[in-house]
Amino acid sequence: MSSLTPTVSPLRQRMIDDMRMRKFTGKTQIHYIRAVRRLAAFLRRSPDTATAEELRAFQLHMIDTGTAPPTINSTLSGLKFFFDVTLGHGELMVTMQPVRQPRPLPVVLSGEEVARLIAAAPSRAVRRRQQPGLLSAPDSRLGHAEHGRHDRGPNSCPFNGGNTVHCRAQCELSVGRACAEPAP
Repeated sequence: MSSLTPTVSPLRQRMIDDMRMRKFTGKTQIHYIRAVRRLAAFLRRSPDTATAEELRAFQLHMIDTGTAPPTINSTLSGLKFFFDVTLGHGELMVTMQPVRQPRPLPVVLSGEEVARLIAAAPSRAVRRRQQPGLLSAPDSRLGHAEHGRHDRGPNSCPFNGGNTVHCRAQCELSVGRACAEPAP
């Protein structure tokens, strides 16, 4: 059963139906329809009559007009779907290549910069909240065990929320020596 409406061309409806059969999200459908609409505006005629050379000229037009690489690649994906699936003419898209997107390098702090960043935090609790990935859980537990912080009572154990037998065992594993008995 077709959901053809009088305001949608049969070609567009076929593409929409093809995307619905593949359960494309609404946003993907909008972007793919937009890609075909841009091609039609460039050609000034129906997009199903495009040749490989016209597709190449369209890609050059997008590059020359300053279209961003992600937009060009998204448009090419929509056109690839249109020609491959809806029209069954995938050979027209063979020469179309996605545009390389420059990826910025991540900012990596030196050891000295990390130390300055941690030192600038107002307190240990704040430093832990602001930089949760700087110390792994075993490292932070090791610091507690070495300073005897787990001996404040049964509920203060950093290893298992209060099981003191488990806490001592974990403390010994992480420190490599016997830990102090918890206070009575």
